[in-house]
Amino acid sequence: LVLAVLSPLPESLQHVHDDTEVPDKAFVDMINFVRSGAEVDDSVEITIHHDAIVERPTQYRGMYVTIEGQVEQQRSLGRPFADVEEWFVRDAHDLPWMIYVTGCSGQDVSGRRVSISGHVYKRMHLEDRAGVMRFYPALVGSDPSWLAMAPAQAELQESHLSWLILLVLIVALLVVLLIGRRIGRRSKPRPAIFSEDDETQPSLPDDPSEAMHELKRRGDESDT
Repeated sequence: LVLAVLSPLPESLQHVHDDTEVPDKAFVDMINFVRSGAEVDDSVEITIHHDAIVERPTQYRGMYVTIEGQVEQQRSLGRPFADVEEWFVRDAHDLPWMIYVTGCSGQDVSGRRVSISGHVYKRMHLEDRAGVMRFYPALVGSDPSWLAMAPAQAELQESHLSWLILLVLIVALLVVLLIGRRIGRRSKPRPAIFSEDDETQPSLPDDPSEAMHELKRRGDESDT
């Protein structure tokens, strides 16, 4: 989706070089331009394809584009762009976009679905996670709107979460069983040690004097 831009774009945008890294002068000017709040005419809407921007970036440079997709990666640019992050967003057609978002707080947004508008900055040529060089339309935008997760994707995430919880419970159970076995081994009572004659010895008399006499007699017998 493309909307017309009423505010004059930075002149440096006309001299930007595609397939190069950031930042450059046009990038700095576009960040400041977006921060200033550009006026947009939303009375006219034009739909263009991702590949059209990749093939003819100069034709669409500066246009205000709105996309919806899932944030798959994010990276903070650091100073002097402390509030600017680089988002890798895959749209509903599974096509990749690079979006430089101003006004970020550092919150982790990976995996969330977003709708965001930005100005076409340039085409970038980068290596993806599989090591393949690909072209990406790069936008500079702000004020993302967060969308509800698609039903199929939400179900998949819930399934992954259920398996993760089950795995944690299994590990916890194994730890408890292991600790229980170790404690059981340490607290196992030692067998009593007694004389072979203990079971045959008669009980002592109830009378204290007689009991003492019996104990003395037993002692004399054991000495012999």
